[in-house]
Amino acid sequence: MEKILKFIKNNKGAILLSIIFLIFGSIVFTSKNNDKKKELEKEYVSQQTTLNEKNSEISSVKNEIESTNKKIEDLKNYINENK
Repeated sequence: MEKILKFIKNNKGAILLSIIFLIFGSIVFTSKNNDKKKELEKEYVSQQTTLNEKNSEISSVKNEIESTNKKIEDLKNYINENK
């Protein structure tokens, strides 16, 4: 215990610098992570927007197909009735 206290007493400057570098390192690491998080969020929003647009296009095409199928069915019924 005495050796530890003596070591701390003799190395206050080194210990203080180590703590400061640890804090600055943590801040820089967190800052980089926040930048990466923002970049990923922008990419996600962009992809979500593209996905919504594609879903809208698919829905539109699906509605056109259903409409065309109904017209075909109506034509089949008309032809069968007039044979």
